[in-house]
Amino acid sequence: MRIQRALGLVLILVILLALPASASARGRMTPEEKQFAQDVKWTWSKSQERAFKKMSSEERAAFIGEFWKNLDPTPGTEKNEFKIIHYARIEYANRCLGGRGKKGQLDEEGRFYIVFGPPTTRNTIRPAGKRRMGTFSV
Repeated sequence: MRIQRALGLVLILVILLALPASASARGRMTPEEKQFAQDVKWTWSKSQERAFKKMSSEERAAFIGEFWKNLDPTPGTEKNEFKIIHYARIEYANRCLGGRGKKGQLDEEGRFYIVFGPPTTRNTIRPAGKRRMGTFSV
């Protein structure tokens, strides 16, 4: 009787482990996939974001490659200029923008910088004892 119970438990365990890994992995993102999703927060569409979150890890890897490939302004070259500029803007936003506990790339100022690039003009006002205020033109 104990042997049958033990075999039954082993069988259940084997069945559970044999379930498709992609079904359990769907929706769970690796740290790298989460970082990608955060990095393109202002770049991709809501439908792309929803689809990405439902994909398996293998599908996400293919999606990331295609995502950058589709945005490459010069597909025949080794470098993806759009991706390089995009990450340079994120780096600048995180270093110079943001505040109130938010990374620059997640702040409204950072969003505008990442999407539109550096401003063509910048006027900054700093009233005595107050937070920096400014207007930007793109």
